[in-house]
Amino acid sequence: MSSPEQPRFLSPSTRQKRQRPLGRLQPNPKLPLRQQVHEVMRFFHYSSRTEEAYWQWVVRFLRFHKRPGVAGATAWRHPKDLGAAAVTAYLTHLATAGRVAAATQNQALNALLFLYGRVLEQPLTARINAVRASRPARVPA
Repeated sequence: MSSPEQPRFLSPSTRQKRQRPLGRLQPNPKLPLRQQVHEVMRFFHYSSRTEEAYWQWVVRFLRFHKRPGVAGATAWRHPKDLGAAAVTAYLTHLATAGRVAAATQNQALNALLFLYGRVLEQPLTARINAVRASRPARVPA
């Protein structure tokens, strides 16, 4: 008996080359940041509620790093100009001054990691050593 042959439709000569890796989308840089986030969220099939929550964390992050004493559009900084140090400062602020729960701080962290990794395509390579929100001690009833 002869060895089984590969079907003809799997021959190497008929394979098509991919133009971009799967699972990557480069949003239109001419769009406002909000629409870029929306475009990437739709591409990865995130729910609309997740999109709303992540966008709110991005807005809070940008408000935290707004230039003090400057009015108008020049007061805002683009996230591309900020980096891991800014994310660390914001998450530390949430845990200390904001006194948020650990799950809330984790959601903010995931929203910012999504923004930098998927939308801006500038992954945060530096380790984020923010002060972590502590979970409350469980007191037996």
